[in-house]
Amino acid sequence: MKLLIVIPTKDGGEDFQELLKSIDLNLSKLNKVIASLSYEIIFAINGDPEKPIHYLNLVKTNLDFKYKIYDKPGKVYAVQETIRNADYDLLISLDDDITFGEDLF
Repeated sequence: MKLLIVIPTKDGGEDFQELLKSIDLNLSKLNKVIASLSYEIIFAINGDPEKPIHYLNLVKTNLDFKYKIYDKPGKVYAVQETIRNADYDLLISLDDDITFGEDLF
């Protein structure tokens, strides 16, 4: 089972470290329930990529993540384009400034 986590961002970044920490905690918990779980984390940048990329380069995590840059504005557009060709069984879209501890799953 593959989980896709899409995080649209326009000019965010300050909260990326805490957001990925929350995701990591939840994936660890979910892996105990779904042994064959794989995941993909994609930051969908729709705007000037300089700030988000700067903060993504500062993140310290064991999680694998990547980003895609879109020229057309809009959070919904960025999410739709990211998932359009993605391979996944479960989809979660999270705002870039959210943290949730261990309470996502």
